[in-house]
Amino acid sequence: MFLAGADSATTSGPLQPAVGTADQGGDGLGLFGGIVGGAIGAIVSAAVWYLVVTATHIQSGIVAIAVGWIVGQAVVLAAGRRSMALVVVSVAWTLVALGVAQYLIAVRLVNDVLADAGAGVSLPLFTSPGDSVDLLVAWLQDDPLTLVFWAIALFEAVVIPWRRLMRSASTRWPGTVGATTATPR
Repeated sequence: MFLAGADSATTSGPLQPAVGTADQGGDGLGLFGGIVGGAIGAIVSAAVWYLVVTATHIQSGIVAIAVGWIVGQAVVLAAGRRSMALVVVSVAWTLVALGVAQYLIAVRLVNDVLADAGAGVSLPLFTSPGDSVDLLVAWLQDDPLTLVFWAIALFEAVVIPWRRLMRSASTRWPGTVGATTATPR
């Protein structure tokens, strides 16, 4: 936002972006860093969730929620800046991590059941995208409580970069504590 003649407390100078606008603050890599950090966070958190579930045979909602927290933290840490786009990046990577981990868990558990039954067949790890989505949807329909944990994970994925964004006084809603408004002279 460019504010000609606004007071110096809220701008960097005449016709300069206001300090604390959405893309200001920090020494990170910006949006690209957030995307890369989110990808790394998604891989790590999906792997952790998969390993916990397959090792314990318990679908832990806390670990699913941790996926959103880990991805959100990775996005913010790698970006080093405040930006509304980081909220979208965090949510997108969290959805990818949740979907991939849940798919891998479903394949593993179905294969375990088939092996215990002596079926002599197993689901392939990689199938067509349509078959993968069908398996994931069937799993979620069979266990709708998983969607509650996904919702909380997505909430975490939104809140973490949003809090970082809101730390800047100029990005707070008008009328809230700490909000500043530029007044033309």
